Formats: sequence, structure tokens, C-alpha cells
Amino acid sequence: MALSESDYPELLRDGDVITTAYQALRARLELAFPPLHFRHGLLPPHASKKTWDELLRGGQHIRVGFEGWKPRSGVGNAFRGDLSFPIFGVLNQPDVKSLYCGSGQLRGVGVFGLTAMFAGFLHGFTVKGVGRCVVRELTLPPAAEWLDDRCAIVGVSAVFEDVALDGADVLGQLAEFLRLGETWSVNGGDALPEAVLDVRGGGDGEG
Repeated sequence: MALSESDYPELLRDGDVITTAYQALRARLELAFPPLHFRHGLLPPHASKKTWDELLRGGQHIRVGFEGWKPRSGVGNAFRGDLSFPIFGVLNQPDVKSLYCGSGQLRGVGVFGLTAMFAGFLHGFTVKGVGRCVVRELTLPPAAEWLDDRCAIVGVSAVFEDVALDGADVLGQLAEFLRLGETWSVNGGDALPEAVLDVRGGGDGEG
């Protein structure tokens, strides 16, 4: 049995709470790191050396990716878990001291300032329908051989804890999606009465 495009709940198709969290995170980052001074964008799921080379050529960048949705222990009928978004700040400075300490302005911020800004703006901010963001880690990822001494990458693990699907809206759209009607025929005979399948339940038909 194939489902038509219209059978899929729009919220699930469009990412539901994952998309909500991502959009809120991007807005928060643009507040913390004004686009006038920082270039914002997405980081590919598996960024290549070419991508990093382009980012490291100059300027200040804020890039967001997606790591996953890890379920909490004891998840029951409703899926709940931690949504993780890796974020990277890319800096370029003329010397090592400036790279750490910065220039005293947003344009030319250093590793110390960028790290503090990530922690101050991201940890604890709340998104309606998603929950609270927690900064789990702020690190300088292991330097590759191709990383110039005047460049730095600050990595952040931003996590929305114990996130569930957006219940009321999704359940409303799932009402028909989870109960599928079919008409069966056996060996070319007359069609049997319509059967209603509850895809949430077990083999005994109970939900």
C-alpha cells in the first residue's frame, strides 16, 4: 500500500520540532553575532576539506549543523530525546595573541570572546514548544594539518533536552494517518469488508 503526498502530516514532513528548534537557534545566533560582522550559514552534514578551506579564507563565520535526536532512557509510546546541533565559529586574526584575545570589537573578536558569547547567549534560552537549550560543550576541535596558525574554529554543542513531537498539532494530523482503511480481496473473489488498521497498536489490534 502506498501513501499519497496528502496522507503525510505536514508537521512531520517539514521537520516538526527539529525545524522549530533550528529556526530559533539561527535567530538567536544572529542576535548574538550580528550579520553585519559575522557570516551565517549551514554546515553540510559531512563538510569536506574544500568547504572548510572556503570558510577559513577570511572573515568571521557562524555555521550550524545537525547531529541527531538521541532518545532518553525509558522512552514510552511518545518519542522523547535530546536534539543536538553542532555550531562552529570561525575566526581569522593576524597573530596568535589577537586570535585568542581579539581586537576589542565584534569585528575581530577572539577565541575567548567568541566562547563566552556562545555560552552567554545560547545556554538556558527557551523555545516555545521545544524547551530549553543547554550548552554541553565548548571546545577547539583538533586542528588539522591544513588549519593555519592564524585561524581558529570554536565548536559548540547546543542541545535541546527531552524534546517530544509537538503533541496536539501532530496528533490532530495523525488521526487519519494512523488509522488506514483498506479493502481486501482474496484470489480474485469478492472484496472483503473494509479493514481498519491501527498502525500504532500491536498484533491484537489494540492501540
